[in-house]
Amino acid sequence: MGVIVGAAVLGDAIAALFARLCDVAMEAHTRLYALAPWATLVLLPVGFARATWLTRRFGCFYTVWTQSSPCLLATPKV
Repeated sequence: MGVIVGAAVLGDAIAALFARLCDVAMEAHTRLYALAPWATLVLLPVGFARATWLTRRFGCFYTVWTQSSPCLLATPKV
């Protein structure tokens, strides 16, 4: 029971930190938009490209599709 409660508390803490990170990112975006509105138009596609690259490079889902995944080795066989 303690493990379940500990995992729940850890998950809540991670979610709260992620929410705080999102708040900081939105504040940074608001400041950037106030200084240079065109910059957000440039950074958005660059950010999406970067997120796609990170997902393909380090994410399990993309590598499972390519069948060359270290995630497949770590996945328990049922």
